Amino acid sequence: MQRRRRTERRRRFRRSGLGARALMALSALVVLAGLASRITGGEELSAAVIATPTPTPLTATFDETVETRQVTCPAETWYCLQTGVFSTLEAAQEKSTAYSDRGAPGYVAQDGDKYRVLLSAYGTQEEAQRVRERLDTQQAVDTYVHEMTRPELPLQLTGMRGQLDVIEAAMALLPTLADQWRDAALMVDQGEMTLEEAQRMAAESLEQCRVMLQVLNERFVSPVPALAQRLELLCTAGMEAATRLEEAAHTDLTTASAQLKMEALGLHHGMKITWEAMLSQDGQ
Repeated sequence: MQRRRRTERRRRFRRSGLGARALMALSALVVLAGLASRITGGEELSAAVIATPTPTPLTATFDETVETRQVTCPAETWYCLQTGVFSTLEAAQEKSTAYSDRGAPGYVAQDGDKYRVLLSAYGTQEEAQRVRERLDTQQAVDTYVHEMTRPELPLQLTGMRGQLDVIEAAMALLPTLADQWRDAALMVDQGEMTLEEAQRMAAESLEQCRVMLQVLNERFVSPVPALAQRLELLCTAGMEAATRLEEAAHTDLTTASAQLKMEALGLHHGMKITWEAMLSQDGQ
């Protein structure tokens, strides 16, 4: 049973890696095409939340034809091990350092007027529960499974095809990277990923975010639409996170695991906040 779980985890990780590399290849094509015909304005793009989205496949074609396209980033729930909820940021930050030496530095996630301290995250409730029970019995660490859901973001976009291509690609890449880092942390903990593999993954993540940010900058110049600005900020955060991951992967497995947990939670939480803000703004 355990061997089957490990095999499935490895397959899931490889599938997400292939998807990310495909997005990187698409982005590279977009950059090359964009060099021949740089867009001089971003004011044509508009985005509105729609009730019933229809997925549209990615395309590497770059032209300035204005069109309307429906793009959806699906909802995703992470199952996080929570070690405390606090009313002040200071108390949460103090608690977050309690298990740093065990590979769980503690990510502080603001949730309304509360601050949650999260040690790690998993793609299924079963995985989270298994780790929770192991922490309880082997290390006497009491945790609670907290569900953190990034909501579905259905958009109706109007803009040049080249602009819509990169928006859609960025909205696919960012969740893929967060999932990769989350799953990689568990693989490191289970002895299924080496430091060398973690280093390569971090380097690939850094390059993917760099290319995506370059394409966004190529396609949108002042005035930059709000959606493009938000994605640029997330890609920049992804680059910074991948840089920290690469540094941690050159130390030891415990440090690498801790950093993977922190950066995965940070990116997923950042997208959750961004998506919720967009949905709230559209509903006003």
